[in-house]
Amino acid sequence: MVRRRKKSPIFEVFKDYILSSDEIKKTALVKTLGDHANDQEYIKSNFSKLVTDTEKKAYEIFLISQNESAPIAISEYLADKLPETFTKNELLQSINTYFEDIDSFFLSLSQSRKARAGYSFQYTINELFHQLDYPFDEQPIINGQPDFLFPNKEYYLKNSIDCIIFTVKRVIRERWRQITNEGTRGMGFYLATIDDKITELELPRIKDNKINLVVPKEIKEKVPHYRDADHVLTFESFILDKLDPAVKAWKRRGIIS
Repeated sequence: MVRRRKKSPIFEVFKDYILSSDEIKKTALVKTLGDHANDQEYIKSNFSKLVTDTEKKAYEIFLISQNESAPIAISEYLADKLPETFTKNELLQSINTYFEDIDSFFLSLSQSRKARAGYSFQYTINELFHQLDYPFDEQPIINGQPDFLFPNKEYYLKNSIDCIIFTVKRVIRERWRQITNEGTRGMGFYLATIDDKITELELPRIKDNKINLVVPKEIKEKVPHYRDADHVLTFESFILDKLDPAVKAWKRRGIIS
């Protein structure tokens, strides 16, 4: 029988010091946008770069906060457990005594780092859509639960085939199959990702399921079979060729103001 590893008491202290996920992703986007916050033309033209740069910046901020917080957490945890002065042998004995707690902490740290790797992806897209004043409902319950529904759930229930479904998955692999029920009655189903490892064999299967991929420009240009696939769009082409024309039509017909 595999023995369950106990929860790291040091990690519980660590969580009091490290920046929260919300603080990290908000700070990362603010730094990436710089003077271009709410500059709609800039955001539309540089959407891909803003997404990828914010991902990198968020992880950079996380690592800085982690490296500042971890030593504090370890010191605070051990402060009342070690004598003020000790010999080399006593130090080694203390390390042996608390090794499991320290080892458990570093394992928790590694797991947390992996879990946080892509937490800014959906947040960044959401905030940029807001700054571009696009009409959408977030995570509506329809026949599934996509991340974004343009223009809104009310109109979807009246005329689903005139709506745009947009979902976000940082890494896809085979998981695209799980989302084909998230509103495929819309005029278009778009799956945003930064996954550059979807195989050449899998790409046509995604198309057969009426899914369009939306990726940063550098990924579209870097991966040959992405570059040649008409159902793999950049964020910029999705906005220019799909979303903006739809928004204009919805406004013209009085569906949105």
